Parts: sequence; structure tokens; C-alpha cells
Amino acid sequence: MDSLRTDFRLALRILLKKPGYSAVAVIALAIGIGANTAVFSMVDALVLRPLLFEDLDRLVMIWGTHPQNGDRNNVLAADFLDWKKNNTTFENVTAYRWWDVNLTGSGEPQRVQGFKVTSNFFDTLQVKPLLGRAFDSAEAVPGHNVAILNHGFWNRRFAGDPDIVGKSLVLNGESFTVIGVMPEDVAWPVGAGLWAPLAFSNEDESRDSLNGVIAMGRVKSDLTILQAQAEMDMFAQRLAAQFPESNTGRGIKLVKLPGQFGDEITEAFLSILLAAVGFVLLIACANVANLQLARATDRQKELGIRIALGARRGRIIQQLLVETLLLSIAGAALGLLIGWWAVDLTKASFPADKIQYITGFTRMNVNGRVLLLTIVIAVLTGVISGLAPALQASKPDVNRILKEGGRGSSSGAARGRLRSLLVVSEVALALILLVGTGLMVSGFARLLQNQRQGIDPHNVLTMTINLPVSKYSDSRRRADYWRQVLDRTAQIPSVESVGAAFSLPSSDNWDTEDFSIEGQPPTEPGQKVAADYQSISPGYFKALRIPLTMGREFNEDDGERSVPVVIINERIARQYWPGQNPIGKRIKFDTLKSLDHWLTIVGVVGDVKQFFFDKTARFTMYVPLRQSPDFSMSLALRSSDRNPMNLVAEVRASLSSIDPDQPIYQIKTMEQVIDDHVFGVRLSAALMAIFGSIALLLSAVGVFSVMSYSVTQRTHEMGVRMALGAKYSDLIKLIVGQAMKLALIGLSIGLLPALALTKLMTSMLEGVVTLEPAVFAGLTAVLASAALLSGYLPARRASKVDPMVALRHE
Repeated sequence: MDSLRTDFRLALRILLKKPGYSAVAVIALAIGIGANTAVFSMVDALVLRPLLFEDLDRLVMIWGTHPQNGDRNNVLAADFLDWKKNNTTFENVTAYRWWDVNLTGSGEPQRVQGFKVTSNFFDTLQVKPLLGRAFDSAEAVPGHNVAILNHGFWNRRFAGDPDIVGKSLVLNGESFTVIGVMPEDVAWPVGAGLWAPLAFSNEDESRDSLNGVIAMGRVKSDLTILQAQAEMDMFAQRLAAQFPESNTGRGIKLVKLPGQFGDEITEAFLSILLAAVGFVLLIACANVANLQLARATDRQKELGIRIALGARRGRIIQQLLVETLLLSIAGAALGLLIGWWAVDLTKASFPADKIQYITGFTRMNVNGRVLLLTIVIAVLTGVISGLAPALQASKPDVNRILKEGGRGSSSGAARGRLRSLLVVSEVALALILLVGTGLMVSGFARLLQNQRQGIDPHNVLTMTINLPVSKYSDSRRRADYWRQVLDRTAQIPSVESVGAAFSLPSSDNWDTEDFSIEGQPPTEPGQKVAADYQSISPGYFKALRIPLTMGREFNEDDGERSVPVVIINERIARQYWPGQNPIGKRIKFDTLKSLDHWLTIVGVVGDVKQFFFDKTARFTMYVPLRQSPDFSMSLALRSSDRNPMNLVAEVRASLSSIDPDQPIYQIKTMEQVIDDHVFGVRLSAALMAIFGSIALLLSAVGVFSVMSYSVTQRTHEMGVRMALGAKYSDLIKLIVGQAMKLALIGLSIGLLPALALTKLMTSMLEGVVTLEPAVFAGLTAVLASAALLSGYLPARRASKVDPMVALRHE
């Protein structure tokens, strides 16, 4: 310990004597460590510990699978009730439904995301209320209007009122009594503002009903997830045999919490980012190792004298490692600040209305676990970047050094080879990272363009309104409300056109229904074909400029008492009536009771992609709003004003005059809707671009530093060459050629790993990343150009050295 204390004091003095060298090394390490700190903070919160429930590894989502609709479907309510009655797999099995809530009665109307949950929901999570109590089974019947508040919502709306339990709230026009407040970490399902009891109806229990729920369970402690999955597979097979009409083709899939749609995509993006910052750190380590080698060469005489006086090799290695460790500790301290800032900046870039639906977002910060990882990274970085230089520097040619003037020892040649190897490694790593960056950025640009196809999002203002069932249970009253909304907003002077739809493109919200075509053979159970279903107003296609390719749009005559009609998208027309005119054909929804009659096709419109990973547009059908007035609708107002947000105040005033208790939410431009839809890819692409730029800069600095050091060491040689008649251009070619040789070797080595990375990213992010030879070649050329410039600058400096000065250089 005494020797370590001595080494630390000496290392500190040595580093302070060379502030320029120390600053470059600390900054390089700080960038690498800071990037790793920031990305690990995201991985820790969003992937490793998104939820803090007890025995989280035994909590699973119970999804329904269907050959036509994928493996993240709601399960039939009747199936859930059957599981619950005959359960042998779970300690507890629970279910919930989304519940859109309008809070009125005190203060400004507010839209809150609620969930109707079974009475054992919180028992399944093994959590207890912070205030009050949880639900009991007696409350799982209609008429028991009680609610439990989320901790964040309780603080925001009621300022953390400790006497909130027992007070009444007006939710969707009905009075609810608050019976509890949950602790801060209980925000499940993600986005929940409050919970109320879920009461199953007679229709839910019927096998003729296709009503669904989202199910969740806690697997028994004596079962593995695989064993539980096997038991549920057998259960699904029994139900399919017992109820073929409703259950043929339906399966069950257990997924550990959070288990939501898109979790795999998040993990894939974060895995790539984690690998990227690992590359950045390795490049930074190589840079510091090169600096250490250069410093060790300058200190050969000092080290030779130490060894001549009896210093052991291990003692020399310890001293040099302590110096590097000090650099890495300083880099870690600065990197921690960079990581902290980067996390805050990243969190600020998330769309405000998406935050509540991101599991683990609130815990995305530099916490104790991240701090511990940073310390570990700092120590490993110090060892990795300092060990090779220390080993090389600890075995100098003592006789040559003490003679003052010996040159070209094997030790010096070995150091030169090691420096060259480090530069080659930097270039190879930088190429791998740059290719990944280029493909990610290019893929994001393609996705963004993909989302803008089929519509014109410019100058369009959007917003969402959700009507309470208690107040607008009558379809005519809903239709009348929407008619007034459309009429009054259309009268605003700068509004060119206005339309309404159940869900807008890129809104992450759509309804899918099975359908049949008149005259075609009935589909076998389990093989039904589904289409996205949209209830829209006349003017919707005009507002978004979706082209009408055949037939007509809806008009005011398409009302409740007129012939039921439908408009289909081009993909359905191509699929079922290739080369034919589908106008006049009839379609029927099999699973939508409000539209369980034949609908006549009156028009065909262009395809619009709903989800950014969709390679082709989904089957989409549109029905008139007046024939199927939904409770929830989104408005799209095309404005003559280039900034449609200027309309917000007038729109609010117009809608408030219709129903002052009706909140309006998700107010944003259509362009912002699209940008928010792809924000995850955008953020990943931006971070990859930053990491790729850092890698390019660090690798260029590495080449520059090696060539600069080489020029300094070869000053005498340059003088001899010029004295013997060498031209300035000859010296530039010599040095630049050496730099390009190292760069080309690095590029050659990095080529195959870069291709392998491309293949891996293509499989992990199908639909985002594809192999693009132009991007691959372009970024290789950029890195080669950076190496060329990094070699040219020292060469230009060397060519201007006075031969007489160079010949006297020692």
C-alpha cells in the first residue's frame, strides 16, 4: 500500500507536468465512458429492470395467438373465465381492459388513461396501496363505482392530498369513490392513471361473444415458464376441440413482463447501441494506449536509470499502470457528467405524450448500479489501455539508453509495431461502427419517407376526443355531437378542410375485424381474414389528401337510414378483384356487431401504411361516421396557415361551446404524429450517428498521433533525405503512404466484421436496416479520406523542416 501511495503521488505529478497529453487522454476516455454510462442507464431501466415487482421473473403476460393476427392478441373473455375456474398453472391469474376516462367536475376537464381490472389484480402483482385499500371481490359487479389512483396522477391532479381516500370523482359523467392510492413504483399497465373494478357481463361469458381481455398471471413457484407454457398449450387445444367455432386456430403464448408489443424491437435497438458504445470505448482505449507508448518512449532514459538502479520490472509496470488508472479515473469522473447530461438530453427528446407508455422511463437515470458499472469500466479501461504500453516500456535496452544516442533497438521497433497495430484496430473498429451508423440512419430516413407515403401531412392539425359512454350511449347523440364538431371547426376561417377518423395513420391505435366477401366460399374457422376498420367522416380523405382511385367518397346522405356502404383500400381491391371493378360488391364484418350486415363498396382509395414496420399497407376498410359513430375520434384539420398549431385556441373555443366538459388531448400536427410514431428509430439513429462520428474522429486522431510521433522521431532521417536531394513531395508521399498503408490494412480487416454486423442488424431490425452497397462503400471512402488527411497534416509539417535543423536534431 505504501508503494501504491507513492506511485499515485508520482503519477499525479507526472501527469500534471504534461497537461496537454493528460487532457487529450482524459477527454478520449471520458467520451467512451460517458457514452457507455448513458446507454447502460437506458438498458438498465428499459430492459433489465423495467418493473420492480417481487419475483418479476414469474409474472407473465398471457397473450392469445392467431394465425392471421400474430401472437400479441387479447384473449377471449370466456377463455379467461375458463382458465380462472380450472387454473392449475398460476398462483393468481388476472385480467384488465383499457378504459378511456374523462375527469370532470372540478377544474379543467382532463383525459386520464384508466384500466378496468379484476379484483385480484394487485394481489397478482403482490403490491399494497400506499393509502386506503385494494379492490375486493364484492366490487366486481356493475354499480360499484370505486377507483384507485396512480401515485403520479394523485400528485399531479390532487397535489398529493393525504385525505383523498373517500372523496368522489366524476369519471365519464359518473361518480366514483376513491378507495386507495398506489405506491410510486406501481404503474402497471404502463400508462395507468387510475384503476376501477372489471365486471364481466353475460355477453363476456358467452361462447358466441368475441369480447376480449388482456390477461396476466403469476406462475406457480414449482413450475418453470416452459412448463407453464406447455400446460397452457394443452388448455388451448382442449378449448379448440370443445369450441371449434370460436377457438380453432387460437393459441396461448406466455411472455415475461413487461411482454408488450414492441419490447423485442426496443431490446434490439438498445443491444446495437450497447455494442456501438463498446466500440467507441475500445477505440478510446487504443488512443490512450498509443499516447502511453509515445510517453513511454520519451521516458526511456528515466525508466532505464530506474532499472539500472535495481527497480524490478513489476514495479515499473505498476507505476505505469497507476498513471493510466489515474487517467481513467479522471475520465470516468468527467464521463459520469457526460453520461448524466446525455441521459437527461435523451429523456427530453422523448415525445411528452409517449412517456407514460414507456415501461421504466421514470427510472432512466444514473443510479447506483450505473455508478458501479462506471467504476468497473474505469478500472478495466485503465488496465486495457495501459497494460500493453507498460509491458513494452518495462523492458528497455538499458545499455543503449545510457549511451545517449543509440537508435533502432528491437524494443523501439516492437513499440512501433504495437502502435501500428493499435491504429489498425482503431480503423477496423471505426469502419464496423460507421457502417452500422450509416445503415441505421439510412433506414430511418427510409422509414420516415415510408410513413409519409399515401398522405400529405403538411399543414394538418390533429387532436383526439373521447366521449363518455354514460353521456353518449345513444348512437344518434354521438353522431349529432360529431356533426356539430365538424360543422363548427369547418367554419374557422383558415381551415380548408376537416375530417374525423377512429384512428389516424401512425397513431399506434387501430381496430382490426374479420370480414367475409359476398359470393365467396365461407372461410374455415381459424382462417378468417382481418382488415383494419375505420369509421370516418366525409372530408377525411380530402383533409389528408388520400387519393380516391375509383368510385366516390362518403357524403352527408350516407346516414343511419341509407344503404350501408364501405370504402376499401387498393390492396383489398387488388387481392380480391384483380383487374375488376369492385364498386357494387358487398362485404360484411364477422366480428363487429354494430355492422353485422352487408356493406356495399362505393369507393376505392390509396393505400396508407399504419405502422412503420409494415412492408405493405394493411387491408383497410372505411365506413361512414354517421352509420357507425364511435366514442373516440381523431380530428384532422387542413389549414391555410403554415403553422397549424395557430388554430388550437379557436378550435378549443369552438369545441368547448358544444360540450364544456369534454377534454381534448393529443393536440399536434400530423407531421409531429409521424415523427413521434418513429421516435424510437429516430433516437437510435441519432445516437448511432453521434457514436459513429466520435469513432471517426478518434480513429483520425489515432492515425494523426502515430504519424506525428513518427515524423518527430524521424526528424533526423528527414534531414538526411532532403540533404541527399529528396523533394518535399517525396517526403509527403512517404509519410502519407505509411498512413494509408495502416488505414487500408484496418479497412481490410474491418470489412468482413462490418458485413457480418450488417447481416445481424438486418435480422434484428427487419424492415429498418438493409444492406446498401452505396452506403457501405461511401462510409469506407469517408474513413479512408479521414486517414489520408490525418497522414497529410504531419507530412506537410515534415516537408517544411529546415534540413540543417533536421541534421542537428537529437
